Amino acid sequence: MDRRNCIKSLSLLSGGIALSQNLFGQASPKKEKTILLCTGIQYANMGDHGHVTGILNLLTTYLPEVKVILWPKIDLPEFDELISAHWPEVRIIHSKMDHDVPVNEEIGKVARQVDFVLAGHGEETEVNWVAKNYNKPYGIFGITVGTPPEGIRKAFLD
Repeated sequence: MDRRNCIKSLSLLSGGIALSQNLFGQASPKKEKTILLCTGIQYANMGDHGHVTGILNLLTTYLPEVKVILWPKIDLPEFDELISAHWPEVRIIHSKMDHDVPVNEEIGKVARQVDFVLAGHGEETEVNWVAKNYNKPYGIFGITVGTPPEGIRKAFLD
């Protein structure tokens, strides 16, 4: 094979490799997806333990490649220890809301980086803040509605 045909063949080969990577997945690693999980209202309520541990089990079992950051309203060392003992890869961040704005500024940094916000019951304020301020998609789970929702709750559920 002469030099000209060799260069032509190598060019076609490298172009084919580049095209196949575009069509069938990049050779470079994809960005790790991150979920901000807002759930956990009361430590004394056994149902809240079930919500938090249940959704963590589902996420880590069925989406093991996704990074989870937990933003609970429960702010007790015992709760954090319980979660960390069983889900050491889950980061826990705390912040109370003051006039619909988190007190802990680190929440804003976290919200900027996440790909999705997932809320349990009672976290409408937190999720609305993230969704509106950082244009993040969100979903909900485990919400019981006894009467037709109104106002901000209706908008959140819709």
